[in-house]
Amino acid sequence: MVQKGLNSSSLVVVSDYDKGLVTAASATLLESLAYERRLRILADLKPRNATYWHHLDLITPNLVEARSLHALVCPGDSENLSEPGLAINLSQALGCDVVLKLAGRGMLVASRSGYRVANFPAHCKSPQNVTGAGDTVLSTLAAAMANGATVEEATYLANVAASLAVSREATCTVSSDELISQLGLASPA
Repeated sequence: MVQKGLNSSSLVVVSDYDKGLVTAASATLLESLAYERRLRILADLKPRNATYWHHLDLITPNLVEARSLHALVCPGDSENLSEPGLAINLSQALGCDVVLKLAGRGMLVASRSGYRVANFPAHCKSPQNVTGAGDTVLSTLAAAMANGATVEEATYLANVAASLAVSREATCTVSSDELISQLGLASPA
């Protein structure tokens, strides 16, 4: 089933809820299938399952997850490390781009191609409900990158989409039309 689905995919998205689906065997198999098809893997991982993966293209930890992950894969103190330093260290150690979610302060991106960090301040100043914001970030990143956006461009869009999601009282999805409207763009005909 997974193999068939990957044949028509642009990339792979892994959202790890730590319910037992992500194991060493499933990660190895998925990485192998993605590699055969030259598909990028974008993942929101639980730190304790991160060691199962060896070839990720992008991860989206929040600050607590990033510090836990850093303690697993990088030598040294992660508690006193600056957020940009944390993201850069993770990016270099894991060989992937890191979109570090900073809750009400926005996001930052550490690119695996160097030691550069891009900061994206939060758009929503009074969030109502943060449930699902991480899923909104990951799905928006995936949609944008599958359509040719750079990681920085995709993160900008994900940041705006997350601000829309958390500005509502109930958990919700963000449509492409809402995102287009928020960006002040004309909707495609």
